[in-house]
Amino acid sequence: MRSLSNSPTRNDLIIACALAALASFLVFPHLGTKALWQDEGQTAVVAQNVLRTGLPLASDGKNLVSIFSDRRDIRDGIYIWQPFAPVYAAAASMAIAGQNAAGARLPFALAFVLLVGLTYWIVLYWGDNRQAALVTTTLMAGSVVLLLHARQCRYYVLAPLLNLLIVHAYLLLRVKPRLTVLVWLVIWSTLLINSFFPGALTLALGIAIDCLIRK
Repeated sequence: MRSLSNSPTRNDLIIACALAALASFLVFPHLGTKALWQDEGQTAVVAQNVLRTGLPLASDGKNLVSIFSDRRDIRDGIYIWQPFAPVYAAAASMAIAGQNAAGARLPFALAFVLLVGLTYWIVLYWGDNRQAALVTTTLMAGSVVLLLHARQCRYYVLAPLLNLLIVHAYLLLRVKPRLTVLVWLVIWSTLLINSFFPGALTLALGIAIDCLIRK
């Protein structure tokens, strides 16, 4: 495992920013051209309710979000089937960019740009191989499947972004434990739990196994 003194250089930062710019060029154009589809609509409608009341309510008095006939995905008016982090991210974005398809999708497209830039930086940090970091990140930025998911008002890209940040923080703690890193690890983990709970459980299991192996 590399030491903390072997950080990526200024040129690496420029490369990471260039890759993030490439990701922006691919993900942002015509972001709001097509209407939200059903699952995106669930996130956006609940996010609009957050803007109106501060709570992820299932109904605004006219529209009701529910996928079960017995309404078991609603508890005390709160829509509990939808992860809360994507909802609040969409609400914050729509408060700034407008309550439309582009505003709803914006934070998830931004998450994709961050994912691309940080992947280069973190892979290089721990692998110390510029070619591997560049190839990995370029393939990610040009992945059609990932781009399609990044252009949706859903948790899809938040999960890999938060996974990346959690693993990075975990490895930093193993090299040199610091309170600030631990705080960020808790923050990233909390956001992942509230973005994609099955993914959070899987990552927690993987980290637990790694801890046991390393004792």
